[in-house]
Amino acid sequence: MIFDYFHNPVVISDWAGKIVYANHAFLTLWGYSRIEQVIGISVLNLWKDKSNAQQAYDRVKQQGTWQGLLGAFTNADRELAIDATLSLFYRKGHKRGYFLSSFQDITEMLNLRSRNIFLSSHSFDWFFECDTKGYFRYVSQSAIAFTGYHPATLIGKHIASIIHQQSRKEISLLIQKLKEQQSSGHEEIEVVIETQQIPQRETLIRFAAQIDIMGVYKGIRGICKDVSVYKKFEHDLKEKEQKIDELNTALQVVLEKQQEFIHKKQLDLSTALYSNLTPNREIKNESIDSTWGGKNAIAEIQTASPLALLKQFTHREIQIIDFILKGKTSKEIASTLSLTLRTVQFHRERIREKLGIKNRKENLRERLLELFYQD
Repeated sequence: MIFDYFHNPVVISDWAGKIVYANHAFLTLWGYSRIEQVIGISVLNLWKDKSNAQQAYDRVKQQGTWQGLLGAFTNADRELAIDATLSLFYRKGHKRGYFLSSFQDITEMLNLRSRNIFLSSHSFDWFFECDTKGYFRYVSQSAIAFTGYHPATLIGKHIASIIHQQSRKEISLLIQKLKEQQSSGHEEIEVVIETQQIPQRETLIRFAAQIDIMGVYKGIRGICKDVSVYKKFEHDLKEKEQKIDELNTALQVVLEKQQEFIHKKQLDLSTALYSNLTPNREIKNESIDSTWGGKNAIAEIQTASPLALLKQFTHREIQIIDFILKGKTSKEIASTLSLTLRTVQFHRERIREKLGIKNRKENLRERLLELFYQD
């Protein structure tokens, strides 16, 4: 959540660098349990590289602000990567000021980045603080990889200056809304960051108003999340879904072609019934003539009559006879030949008439088997 990043460790030190105040987040980060344990301690003693820290505080005395990456140790000797912002402010009646230091532990972020867990070196979030009008007063170091701008070059610039022209008005309206509400609620907006020397990035920015202990609006804190990668994932996913739809359509066409092929083969087999059946009957007749001699007249009555009738059948009737011999029902025949049930029944009646079957109770298939496959 964005608000986890807003509870930054903060410490105030005097001109000599001695701590005069530290919030609970600071005590937790450095492993202390009570504020009394840090009051009077030099801030420099917290840093691993004291010379680097000293240079940072000297720069604050000259320029009024500094930000950068500092390595630090807790009292448990745990090394941290600290993104720090140091600011100098004065109190009335004091010739010298106090240092306000805000820290962010980014150790885990850097570890993840070193293990290439992030999708790119520019994919992690960056944080910022603006004054009441929207001008940067703090930008985290990670903004370099994200935008191409060094944080120091952004300090004092308005947040709208790095936003694409189309979204600047919306950004300004959100800042005004937070100012008017003066609450810790947050707002979100998706914009394009105008980066320097790297591709522009689609970014989700979350804003939250900064309210002091007196309830006074002090500015804005925010986090920028790169959503360009997720946008690309969504685009790729849509393309894959479209390809799947195209493959499904192609598969449907193939299945239809296959069904047409099967239907054609069935028609070819049915058509071959007549040409295959007639020669076999003629051979059988010759065998009967040679074997039974005088009984040939009887054989002709039993076999020649159906063959003669078969020659009178139409192509469609021959197809239906073939299916009847295979034991197919009228409904199955109609489905296979793409005919209506009524048409099949009509052809069956025609076949009965041509075979001389007048008894409605006589089974047509049994008669056909008797005629064409009798021993």
